[in-house]
Amino acid sequence: MKTLLIVDGYNIIHAWPELKAVFTRDREHARERLVELLAEYAGAKGVEVFIVFDAIYTPGEMTTRQIGTFCTVIFTSCGETADSYIERTVYEKLKTDDNIYPLPSIYVATSDGPEQAQILGAGAYRLSARELREKVQRTHWEQRYTEARMQQGCGHTDIGASVRNAEVREKLEKMRRSK
Repeated sequence: MKTLLIVDGYNIIHAWPELKAVFTRDREHARERLVELLAEYAGAKGVEVFIVFDAIYTPGEMTTRQIGTFCTVIFTSCGETADSYIERTVYEKLKTDDNIYPLPSIYVATSDGPEQAQILGAGAYRLSARELREKVQRTHWEQRYTEARMQQGCGHTDIGASVRNAEVREKLEKMRRSK
């Protein structure tokens, strides 16, 4: 089963300095930037991402928006917090009547301590805002590096050229040639 990452949207926005600064000026732009970053991450890693935003004070039902293949944006219904939606979703996804099928790997990205305790108790994994930011940044730079290498005409087999240690580079070259 595919890995699922559930993100507490506003919690992450307020924890990432670059998004928090944008949020003070334009909430919509901060949300869209987070969605853009996480949709790129989801596509690169092949994980399913749910980004959950509180709409607790907004009249109406829950709304969802699909972004690409792997990313879903969710605005909770009136009266429901992102935390309660996330907890319910984790319990539902991990609830099985039998243990024949493997349980999905579910990660919840939030820096909210009580929320982390709840999802850990349900059997999901926690990912702090800082950890998520590092993963997203690393993936972004890996994507850019790969694109640059491909534009230069270097395939994936040329990875040894980036190794600085000559001894290691020689060993890699011997391994490559022995195939």
